[in-house]
Amino acid sequence: MKIKPPKEKDICKAFYKQYKELKAYNQFKNNAFVFHIANEQNCNRSYTIMLKGMGLTAGVADYCVITNDGRVAFIEFKRDAKCKLSPKQLEFKAECEQRDIVYKVVWNVDEAIKFLSGNTILT
Repeated sequence: MKIKPPKEKDICKAFYKQYKELKAYNQFKNNAFVFHIANEQNCNRSYTIMLKGMGLTAGVADYCVITNDGRVAFIEFKRDAKCKLSPKQLEFKAECEQRDIVYKVVWNVDEAIKFLSGNTILT
């Protein structure tokens, strides 16, 4: 029997829970502000159209990271290594790279925590 990898939303929830716990104990040198970008709306067509009119953009990463000195990075979660970035995600990644903004793809909670803990761009 093949074991399915966890859903991306479950990985994201586990990451944010661990991030909050570690931050509460001052485990990050950079004291980054991390928040989820709710871009996976499952709503009716008229509401989606309204959100797009407000600036909802397909392909934006799952998390934005802002450091105390104003640097920004984005984290995109994928549920396993077989999952690739969509064309819209690749466009967003390219927009970040053109602006020298760090864009990190991770496949598990530990990778994301390691990124927040050790990335020289963020410390």
